[in-house]
Amino acid sequence: MPRKYILSNIARPRATWSDEQLMEAVAKVQTGEISKRKAHRRYNVPPRTLKRRITSGNFKKGALGPEGILDRANETRLVAHIHRLSVVGFAPDKSTVRTLAFRFAEKLGIKHPFSAATEKAGFAWLHSFLDRNPELSVRQAEFLSLSRAQGMNREDARRFFELLDEVLTKNGLMKKPSCIFHG
Repeated sequence: MPRKYILSNIARPRATWSDEQLMEAVAKVQTGEISKRKAHRRYNVPPRTLKRRITSGNFKKGALGPEGILDRANETRLVAHIHRLSVVGFAPDKSTVRTLAFRFAEKLGIKHPFSAATEKAGFAWLHSFLDRNPELSVRQAEFLSLSRAQGMNREDARRFFELLDEVLTKNGLMKKPSCIFHG
């Protein structure tokens, strides 16, 4: 299962302050109006956070924790690629997504902990990836029976659409789609 840090019951919620509170607290501390401790009490921004933000000059609240193996932009590109595969009829299964992630990281030269032996990302990464991207639905593909595969070939499909065109033209339904019913 994915390595996911779960806060214990005694842990307090983290980063409950807003960007505005941080900016006000930093301005007051930098002008010397109040100390970091007083800013912490008044604006609910931890003193160490104030010190770090003043030193770095970064006053925007970002995501908690480290960035993922693939950053957000690259993950978005991978999700778009998976969607394109699905649209053209090649919906990838879990194993394929893991392989795609490995190849994607290799191609971009991103340092990763994925297995070079199997050339796949791990199961933990896959589960976290799917949690971060709930619009994806990776399922096991269903098999197509031999008779269905043989029954639908290019020649049969061409004959079907020629016959459909002939029937619609003969009955004057080509410009009247509202008169066509599925039986």
